[in-house]
Amino acid sequence: MKRPGGDSIIVFPYQVNSFIINDSATKSNFEFKRYPSAHTSKYDMRDIYFLTLYQEKTSLVMLISKTLKKADYKDPYSNNLRYDTFEDANEYFSLKTDGSLTKIKKNKKSVLGALSDKEEALKSLMDQEKLDIKTERDLVVAVAKYNAI
Repeated sequence: MKRPGGDSIIVFPYQVNSFIINDSATKSNFEFKRYPSAHTSKYDMRDIYFLTLYQEKTSLVMLISKTLKKADYKDPYSNNLRYDTFEDANEYFSLKTDGSLTKIKKNKKSVLGALSDKEEALKSLMDQEKLDIKTERDLVVAVAKYNAI
């Protein structure tokens, strides 16, 4: 970590609960948090930092990651990728107060499945607002509507 004075120090991950990255170009702040009680049915995710997109009773968080796609140009049926590339592999999750994380994809069916305890009311609100859930903004609005029910 670089301190305001210009020198740097080593910080252990268990000492950092959250941090903010400032984007000076867009004047945006991105808050990353670690949720000690976060878990899915398969994985314990309490030591992972999530980008907090919306925080309320039920929050929307994003796990930012990349995957390496290897060059593929030697086979006759290849995609003609000459260089290794990194591709986004971001995942969205709803985070409830009990720490349970449910994966959400950017589509209406996935949102309604993840927030199924208020599915009918949420579906009618999404239809009224004409939310298509193709963008991150629509996903945030859908979770906010869910909390308002």
